[in-house]
Amino acid sequence: MSKAESGILKEYERIMDASPDIICTMNRDGMFIHISNAATRILGYETDELVGKPYLGFIEPQYQQATVAAMARAINGQTVSFFDNKVISKTGQFITIRWSMNWNNQAQALFCIGRDVTERIKYEYRLEQSERWYRNLFHHNPLPMWIIDPDTKQFLEVNEKAISHYGYTREEFLRMTAHDIRPEADRQRLKKIQKIREGNNLVHKGRWKHIKKNGDIIDVEVTAHQIEFNGNLASLVLSNDITDRLKLELQRKEEERNKIALINTTSDMIWSIDTEYNLLAANRSFINITERTSHHSIQLGDNMLLETSYPVEHIKYWKALYDRALSGESFHMQSLDIYTEPGEEIWWETSFNPIREDQKIIGVACHSRNITQNRKYQSELWQLNQKLETAQKLAKLGYWELNLQNNELFWTHEVYNIWGRHPSTFQPSFELFLETFHPEDREIFLKKRALVLNGHDSLDFEHRIQLPDGSIRYVHEKGNLFKDQFGKAIRYSGTVQDITQRKLHEEALEKANRELSERADQLSRSNAELERFAFIASHDLQEPLRMVSSFLQLVEKRYKDKLDEAGRQYINYAVSGAERMKKLINDLLAYSRLENTSVEFTEVDVKAVLNEVATNLQESIAENNAVLNIDPMPVVSRGNYSGLVQLFQNLIGNALKYRREIQPEINISAKEEDGYWQFAIKDNGIGIEPDYFEKIFVIFQRLHNMSEFSGTGIGLAICKKIAEQHNGKIWVYSKEKVGSTFYFTIKK
Repeated sequence: MSKAESGILKEYERIMDASPDIICTMNRDGMFIHISNAATRILGYETDELVGKPYLGFIEPQYQQATVAAMARAINGQTVSFFDNKVISKTGQFITIRWSMNWNNQAQALFCIGRDVTERIKYEYRLEQSERWYRNLFHHNPLPMWIIDPDTKQFLEVNEKAISHYGYTREEFLRMTAHDIRPEADRQRLKKIQKIREGNNLVHKGRWKHIKKNGDIIDVEVTAHQIEFNGNLASLVLSNDITDRLKLELQRKEEERNKIALINTTSDMIWSIDTEYNLLAANRSFINITERTSHHSIQLGDNMLLETSYPVEHIKYWKALYDRALSGESFHMQSLDIYTEPGEEIWWETSFNPIREDQKIIGVACHSRNITQNRKYQSELWQLNQKLETAQKLAKLGYWELNLQNNELFWTHEVYNIWGRHPSTFQPSFELFLETFHPEDREIFLKKRALVLNGHDSLDFEHRIQLPDGSIRYVHEKGNLFKDQFGKAIRYSGTVQDITQRKLHEEALEKANRELSERADQLSRSNAELERFAFIASHDLQEPLRMVSSFLQLVEKRYKDKLDEAGRQYINYAVSGAERMKKLINDLLAYSRLENTSVEFTEVDVKAVLNEVATNLQESIAENNAVLNIDPMPVVSRGNYSGLVQLFQNLIGNALKYRREIQPEINISAKEEDGYWQFAIKDNGIGIEPDYFEKIFVIFQRLHNMSEFSGTGIGLAICKKIAEQHNGKIWVYSKEKVGSTFYFTIKK
């Protein structure tokens, strides 16, 4: 080897050793001839450990076939560049080497340069993975995203959410600019957007209005970042539709305003304090009332103990209440307002509730309501309940309610009393309730209950119950069924009343009625026999009475001159007695005929009846100088003419008979009532004591002796009979020394 060649070789070796890459030569068989010192640094082998050794012996098996092929191409004159394989280092690690190979025919050697690209490969892999992740994040982001040219605002790429949310296709987006999705008013603003720098990125943040393809205008929050896209500067834009959120915020603000307005319109006091008793919030009512009672202007942040405005006792009282709530207790209490006008009483009910934040108590929320009226109502309700309980006890009336969903039975205290039970020892249920029924009534009750539950009837049932001591009580139950909005029976409630005494009275009354009916039948038979006897007796007595009267008159006529004054007086007594007997018999006969003779009813003109009565009594009227006033009279559709003549004649005759020492005045009137006519005969006679208003219509009842007024005591009894025949009645109103008015009615 010449000196020049030797110098070149040394220079070559120096260059090889200085290179950071592995530089080596291999013969045609792949044996290392020369290798640079970089092999030691990269692979860990000393150069003498590699020289003369086969290259393939250091290659990972799965890369050996590709390596042989690459070497063959190089030996055949092809340039091999950027060929990667993995070389096994001395420590057993796999080092990725990127090779360039070239065959030199003159040297009959393969010149190779190998660069360690292990870290670069890893970086490239991570970069590729990052790009895949970025693309996936972009296209599958739940929010619309796009990439635009920062200058022209041309859309360069859009994700799937932007397409679905805005309604444009990808092709339509890529033909558009960011100006096209904004209202006209926002387009000028877009040109003037302010960007801020976050690190090395230019970022834009702001609220905009965007237009969808269907024309809807939405509110969005936009964030834009500066990125590199396809080697050029671009803006990555994230669009968040906040239309619904803004509506919700607006609604919440409106609700908050309404809540504040509502809180301020209520007369209740609402306020809150912090742990130092300072006012956090308060409504207008609390401010007004506190300022009135404390004579102090109230502001948020003021200490609510108001030590300069209230007495010490007041401050201690409220501090203790606040401290209870600050210790974690929720409670409410009632108190009497001591800051009122004289004679005025105001009661407040105040609730205290701890305010917590992250499990820590930071204050107290208070609510105070004027319950003066409620207390008044409660007092009235308590009194009413007391009265109701008393009334139920007096009436022996109780209330019950059966819940058909859980079969629970509720009784008031009076129901327990009726059943002879006590709430402490007896828990009512429907089954136990049925057990108290009298066996004969139980089945009937169940049938009635079934009808009620089917909606066909309401409960109204009397039955017997057995008390714990074995005694029997009668009760009357009433109940109603209540249904929900779907028609399902949910509740069955009603009342129960102890009717034992009533039942006993009814049984006693029924027995008395039976006995009375029997006695009435006996009396009716007896009256019929008496009336028959009176008719026969009065009829049969007339003939001997006429004979006695005739013979007495004959004796008086023939022997008048032969009798002394006493004899003549005796005969007069006998004749007068016979005449009275005759009149009595005639009246008795007339009374008897009213009972035993059928009466014919026709249309009767009462005016004609009174004309006949006036004619019959004209002598007595004239004799007494009486005044007879007759109002217009009706025509009755159902009357007995002769009976009405006798009725009016008896009453008018009595008015003439029982007169005072003044001119008699008799007024006769008629008044139409509902279903009947009412007649009145009013006089100015001697009158009648109230004790005799009923007795005078009983047969043979006289109020005067014969020396004062004549009569048989049958006339008014006959009047009563005639009124009753006309389905009417008769009565009198009288005042002594003023006069009497007799009333009677005739059914229309």
